[in-house]
Amino acid sequence: MRIPTIYLGQRAVYTLSTLLAYLVDRAGASCTIAQVLAGAFEDSISRPYFNQLRNDLFQTLEELGVMDCLDVARGAAAIRRDRVECDYYDYLDGKTNRKPTEYMTQYSFGEYTLATLL
Repeated sequence: MRIPTIYLGQRAVYTLSTLLAYLVDRAGASCTIAQVLAGAFEDSISRPYFNQLRNDLFQTLEELGVMDCLDVARGAAAIRRDRVECDYYDYLDGKTNRKPTEYMTQYSFGEYTLATLL
């Protein structure tokens, strides 16, 4: 299975969790907790467990010195596309003409995005 890679500054950071992958997939759109629970986890996890995942992600990004790749507001978060280098974003922004043939295949939400890209 291919693990998607995003670049934060000059650092390659592998997708740390389903939460980060979902925010990358949403391409900068602000996502509420309810949207993430439904879209990324298909309502299969509890709110307390989600809070733990979110806190772990934030702590990891903070330790890496790249927490500024996220816009975080009360009850919502979004990836900051201007702080992230990503093949998907390069395609969306017209920086490459190479159409993706594979996209976050390990996540069910990736299927919808891939269908719009093909």
